[in-house]
Amino acid sequence: MNTVRLLALLALLLAAPVSASAAQGAYATQGDCGGRPMTGVRMAPGYCLGLVWQGSGAEGPRMPRGLLALSGGDWLVTDLGNWYPGNGAIWRLSFGADGAPRWRRLAQGLNMPHTAARGPDGRLYVSEMNRILTLDPDAADPAATVRTVIGDLPDNRLHANRHPLSSFVFDGNGDLLVNVGAPSDRCVDARGRARTDASGACADSAATAQVRRHAYLGNGRWAEDSTVFASGLRNSIALVRHPSGTILQGENSVDLTTPDHPYDEINVLREGGHYGWP
Repeated sequence: MNTVRLLALLALLLAAPVSASAAQGAYATQGDCGGRPMTGVRMAPGYCLGLVWQGSGAEGPRMPRGLLALSGGDWLVTDLGNWYPGNGAIWRLSFGADGAPRWRRLAQGLNMPHTAARGPDGRLYVSEMNRILTLDPDAADPAATVRTVIGDLPDNRLHANRHPLSSFVFDGNGDLLVNVGAPSDRCVDARGRARTDASGACADSAATAQVRRHAYLGNGRWAEDSTVFASGLRNSIALVRHPSGTILQGENSVDLTTPDHPYDEINVLREGGHYGWP
């Protein structure tokens, strides 16, 4: 099985919300996908999507969000836990000789962890709702190695607004590009009135609905202060740097009014660009 297919196979883990009622929403499988049960999810020709694991959350993650390949065929998995702070975790997924998944919890009590990535220094970094942290998954006690890299990100709690998750990507020079989601759907208040400042601009846009740049200082350190890399972005839930240097963004845009007219976008981000929200 090639790496791309394995990544596709593991990606199903992220799409499967696991809870006490997971059995009612279990994925139907039929056939084989690289040694795993094959789901009915449609894929590009030559690819299939297999089911690695789906459980109750007792022996593994409850709401898996992010994946990062580790050495020896293991994976790091971020676990939202639920939509309340303090219930997230980071897990290590390995496989036994029989291919059965095995879980080890590396850290817990986290605030909605989401993205996991290797930094320019080779260390591992994870985003929480209000900070970027680093930890050593190979340490005897990984939780004891957790260290805040960037703190005081907006505490975008779901029950105060709708976009609590932080995502990030490293630019080619090592800078951190970090998502700060908008605190509303369309920049209107609970009564449907536009939330504008004195100039008539969206009041939410001054400090949110943007991707921020934190300058790399070297040796696992980044500037706490930031500049605005791109704005007019309701919620940049996915950020990717192409080998060419291009920054791509997956836009979780305004909520659907009709199922056949989604507003979500994939954008090529340019420094200083504004991408239309609201």
